[in-house]
Amino acid sequence: EEVAQPVAARYCFDSASEGNLVGVDGLPAAPFRTDDWPMRPTSMEAELAELGSAFEPLFEEGAELGGFEVVNGAPDTWSLVDGVLATNGKPTSLLRSPERYRNFVLELEYRHLNKGGNAGLFVWSDPLPAPGVPFARAVEVQVLDGIEGDWFSSDGDIFPIHGARMEPLNGRGGSRAFPTRPRANPAPMWNHYRVRCEDGFIQLWVNGELVTQGREASPSEGFVMFEAEGAPAEFRNARIARLPESGDLSGSDRADELQGWRSLYSGRESFMEDSTDLVGRQLRSWTARDWVLAAERRAPDLRLRPEVAGLRVDYRRVEEPGEDGLPVELGDQWLPIARSAERPVGQWNRFEARAENGELSVWLNGELALVTACDGPLEGLRINPRRGALEIANLFVLDGVED
Repeated sequence: EEVAQPVAARYCFDSASEGNLVGVDGLPAAPFRTDDWPMRPTSMEAELAELGSAFEPLFEEGAELGGFEVVNGAPDTWSLVDGVLATNGKPTSLLRSPERYRNFVLELEYRHLNKGGNAGLFVWSDPLPAPGVPFARAVEVQVLDGIEGDWFSSDGDIFPIHGARMEPLNGRGGSRAFPTRPRANPAPMWNHYRVRCEDGFIQLWVNGELVTQGREASPSEGFVMFEAEGAPAEFRNARIARLPESGDLSGSDRADELQGWRSLYSGRESFMEDSTDLVGRQLRSWTARDWVLAAERRAPDLRLRPEVAGLRVDYRRVEEPGEDGLPVELGDQWLPIARSAERPVGQWNRFEARAENGELSVWLNGELALVTACDGPLEGLRINPRRGALEIANLFVLDGVED
């Protein structure tokens, strides 16, 4: 309908808009407004006001990456410029919020730059990856473009991953919740997500319409994570508001504590040249394969600097080892842990060692495997592939010696 004397114009200026304006180059137009009139609060903003809450920017202004921390990626995997969080998708990795959240509403806009791109938003997440994967235990809100299958869609699936639990309200026989109808715009158009998380109940609005729901999620308190998974994507206008909480959560419903673990492997072979945590330059026969670092039999050791107070690493053997012992060694000795505690060749193991209060404690696959006296830091700690080719991932250290 033609307006004879327009006073102002707005385009796509609320979360429920469906844009259809395209420029001469075929790209979708960005939202705009020509007025400066006060915006009326949305229904969500009005509800938050009644609850004594309000939206705040998810990214802290002036802080590097808005205060978020790269969990297991490279320095160039993520960037934040003018409020737009961008990822190049490589390596497959995570970006973690500085705070934990239980009940909250999170709104953001996202877009994929390439058709078929994949990314993700994790809620109620553990702070570090689960064993043998680059992803954390969490509830994932899918951020996928233009790919459909019997067991997934590109329109806002929600599902628990890597030890989390959730009951879908619109499932197909598993734990994955599917949207009731497609609402997502294709790449490179922007989409609006509103995610409401409250006492284990999660809801997703896509471009203004509630489409996906799940309940009885566990954990139901934890970190917010962004996922890079092989393709460039962007996020903007991200804001979050806390909702009231009542009662205490059981330990199993709370995400793990952060504990100070710091990632060493960036998904780039250059990490060996750049790292100050490795002794020497052990480049030969180690190959970066996205989130996995692979070593041939007889490759040189990865030796860590002596100030390390803890090591967490996932490894899997590619072949049967020619010698006994684990591939993680301390000094000139292999740790007296039977290989029978390992999983079979081809399966991931999680190794964790900590020096604390004069003792060295070692866990293998979640079981305490060794406790012995230890003076100071873990001197001579190394990963030795000479017993057979292997792959490692999720390489984290603790700095200093805990008193």
